[in-house]
Parts: sequence; structure tokens; C-alpha cells
Amino acid sequence: QIVSRIFTKDMSKYFLLVKNDTKTYWVGAINNSWHNPLNWSGGLVPGEHSNVIINSANPYNCIISAPAICKSLELSNNIVLSTNNNLIILN
Repeated sequence: QIVSRIFTKDMSKYFLLVKNDTKTYWVGAINNSWHNPLNWSGGLVPGEHSNVIINSANPYNCIISAPAICKSLELSNNIVLSTNNNLIILN
């Protein structure tokens, strides 16, 4: 879903485009922490509306070390997801 709005501020017009892409991919670029936003596509840690996808082409495996939540979780073959705490999957 894409939403756009035009608004004014300081007598200037601005165009704002908001894309609601609920797919969040693990890129594992920095380390193995689920809670590091730099390890996720879009730079945000997954939340309750995120459909999380973890595939096999990543430098680091994902580890959940504190409570986490997502809407759904899809793991490719041979993926290991480690957790020391709770992962709530809503779907």
C-alpha cells in the first residue's frame, strides 16, 4: 500500500510518499542481533506488523536475545534462528 499527501509548511509545498511494505528481510550485515536495526532491510527492527523473511544468503545468523515480536516468520531451508528469550509470532 502506498499513500501520498501534499502539505505546506513555511509557505512551501512538500510531497510526502509513505510506502507500507510489511515484508522485512534479515540482511545480517553488522552482527547477529535481531535487535540491531542495521541488520534489517529498511533499517528498522521488525514489529507487530512485520512479515519477517530470513533466507540463507546472509553474513550472520540471527539471534534473539530479548523479547521480540512479528506478524509472521518465514525461514529458508537450513536456517538456524536462535533465541534466548520470547519471540511472539502473531499470525
